[in-house]
Amino acid sequence: MSLVKVSRPSMPSLVDDMFRSFFDEPAHSGSDTWRPAMDARELEQSYEINFSMPGFKKDEIHVSMNNNTLTVKGVHEDKKAENGSNYLYREIAYGTFERSLYLPENVNGDKIEASYEDGILHLNIAKKKEALPKEIEVKVK
Repeated sequence: MSLVKVSRPSMPSLVDDMFRSFFDEPAHSGSDTWRPAMDARELEQSYEINFSMPGFKKDEIHVSMNNNTLTVKGVHEDKKAENGSNYLYREIAYGTFERSLYLPENVNGDKIEASYEDGILHLNIAKKKEALPKEIEVKVK
């Protein structure tokens, strides 16, 4: 028996692939280089960045900050086939990755919180106090 995946890419998928090839690195290139999906958003007092990293262990994840550049590194070891079995299809990425993001000047690099839960790496990076919105009292004369 052989397992064959048949798919016909839609036009939006083809366009997405074209732009990804010009402006971005692939999510999984078939080698040991890949990168996890990421969401980033700005909140009133901080930035929140989440990386999808299912199956990682805490000691496989490294986060650092240097000159407003946040770097997330990971090593996810490949699981070898057991008992002489062969994979019929593989889409789960393994290997190493490194992803660096330049953060705005208003971040407080000393106030970064990182947690890992349910396969998601959560980073919360506080803004500097001077960058936070300020209430200005209006005086009536």
